[in-house]
Amino acid sequence: MVLAKRVHILFFSLSLTACLASKGDGDHDRGVEFLEPLPISVSGEFLSEVSRSRDVTTRFVGSVQIEAGLERIDPGVGGTVFIDVRSNRGDAASLETSQGSSTIDNPAADQVNEAFYAHSLGSLDARLRVGLLDGNSEFAALDSTAEFLNPAPATSPAIAGIPTWPFTAPGAELVYEPDSIWSAGAGLYDNSFQQTFRDDVEPVGSGSFAIGEVRATSENGFRGIAGAWHNDGDRASGTYVGVEQAFGPRDVVRTFGLAALASGESEVRQHAALGIESSPFRRREQDSSGLMISRVDLDGAEAAETAAELYYRAQLTDAAAITVSVQAVQNPAGEDGTDLLLGLRGSLTF
Repeated sequence: MVLAKRVHILFFSLSLTACLASKGDGDHDRGVEFLEPLPISVSGEFLSEVSRSRDVTTRFVGSVQIEAGLERIDPGVGGTVFIDVRSNRGDAASLETSQGSSTIDNPAADQVNEAFYAHSLGSLDARLRVGLLDGNSEFAALDSTAEFLNPAPATSPAIAGIPTWPFTAPGAELVYEPDSIWSAGAGLYDNSFQQTFRDDVEPVGSGSFAIGEVRATSENGFRGIAGAWHNDGDRASGTYVGVEQAFGPRDVVRTFGLAALASGESEVRQHAALGIESSPFRRREQDSSGLMISRVDLDGAEAAETAAELYYRAQLTDAAAITVSVQAVQNPAGEDGTDLLLGLRGSLTF
């Protein structure tokens, strides 16, 4: 078996919160009312990849997020407006896999990633989002997968065409939450928007994408999801289930599992991921570590692709953290071979 080694160095994740509006003492004397400060979140992440042949690729992603309640303008109007603008720059990822190797291995572009209106329908025990949406932030998502560099546990490659960065899509989502235990939701998106908005790259889908999901949460730390989806443009459909379970005081150990099946014109036929995340040291409760394994069966490929990752995230201060990650990918994209990757990611929050 051919062994190829690649080193990924991921670092610089900056998150900054600022305020646009302020209040002046002289204005208060005149009885003039000003808006509350408008929160703005600015973040960035830098990726450097070095292959065994010493090929170097770099990538940077910057994001500006604005969230404002409409009651700031008119107390009689409810709901929230959210906007996320991103800039992705640099080289294409040198490692071609069906699951990906990092969350920023995406085509270079400047785009409005999300722009939506969210409203709570209190009388109906429901909430609504309408606009340009990242469907994976609401559906087929497990909380315990957020710190892994490999994107497969968070975005199943077997759910073909689900709108997520950088291929978000206009649509609507409705989630019914009658109590703290059970909930159900559905989303409908127009993936053809990807072809007109992102004509510089090949879109992940076309036509409409529909998804429905039921959820259950218990007081003992269990959370389960089950859903079905249909991609009209790619003539693909599928189902998925996911579970999470927390153990111990303060939920110091968290396990997760995700399984998805696809039929029709889908490159990935099956996907399964298992993992564990924990806060291993009592005196460093804000630190976390994780281990996961993810496998996909590909249409027409003789070998399944398997990825494994081990990471440790150290919270250095209230504002700074660093993550060290090791990944191994067997049979990337169904091709014989194994790739090893090392990752280093840092973050600052103000």
